[in-house]
Amino acid sequence: MNLESCDHITPRGVAAVIGSCERLEQIDLTGLRSFDDDGLHEAFAGVGERLNVVNLSLMGGATGEGIVRGLGHIKGLERLWLQYCGALEDEHVGMLTRVCEKLKDLYFLDCRKFTDQAMLYISNHLNTRLTQLTIGINDLITDHSISTLVRHCPNLRSITLALLRNISDSALHAIATHLPNITEFGVFSAHNITDAGVTSLATNCKNLERLCLYDCNVSSAGLIPVASNLEKLEYINIEHCERIQEATPELLVIWKRCDDFLANRALIRALHHYEFICAAADMHGVDKPVHLTFEFV
Repeated sequence: MNLESCDHITPRGVAAVIGSCERLEQIDLTGLRSFDDDGLHEAFAGVGERLNVVNLSLMGGATGEGIVRGLGHIKGLERLWLQYCGALEDEHVGMLTRVCEKLKDLYFLDCRKFTDQAMLYISNHLNTRLTQLTIGINDLITDHSISTLVRHCPNLRSITLALLRNISDSALHAIATHLPNITEFGVFSAHNITDAGVTSLATNCKNLERLCLYDCNVSSAGLIPVASNLEKLEYINIEHCERIQEATPELLVIWKRCDDFLANRALIRALHHYEFICAAADMHGVDKPVHLTFEFV
């Protein structure tokens, strides 16, 4: 059920909705501002095993302890999606991953107070249960805890690291080593991610279907192993990768392979031109001059 941005709904109303829908498995409460500690408790106190998926924005003044108390009522919780996690600190992550015993899918956005200890709590408490993890906006989490996490969580199939300033190629090397069956990986605005990390990932994780390298320090050379090894790739995002400027044979392979190919407009235009030139060369040979006229619309 999607109640996103329903500004007038109250915690009591949410509790009534949940109580009246016996088969309700998921609820989206993102954008709601009325959920303080008491509101979270009132909304979820009688849930028990009913809900499996909760999406929630923490904009109502709830404390870390109140968040743990409220969500702890949801005994069947498997997927938790939290925005604006400024009230959550490492200890709250530890408590939350202990009381929600079925959690296997975590999304924390704007978790500026998390340190490596939060990642260690996740790896220790969820370990083999964890299948998806997204961590966004943080300057304190380092390669060390990401490496520990992937060693302890072998069933992770999707991991996204968004605006984690201290993440580097070392984290990608660890993922490539310990998660060879991963299918989705994303990293956003991480300027310490280079061709070396992408090469390691593409060489070892050949089941990747989705790959995001948005605003990373990656060049066209880093995409050569992507083209060679990731035959199952369906989606790639290389927007704002400033070192990828020209159409190359490998980039053309990736572009034609992926259903969703996100890149800067100039690069996509260059790929269209390059594909046409390659087709003309195949038809007429490279030793015969071909007059090409491009019309831009």
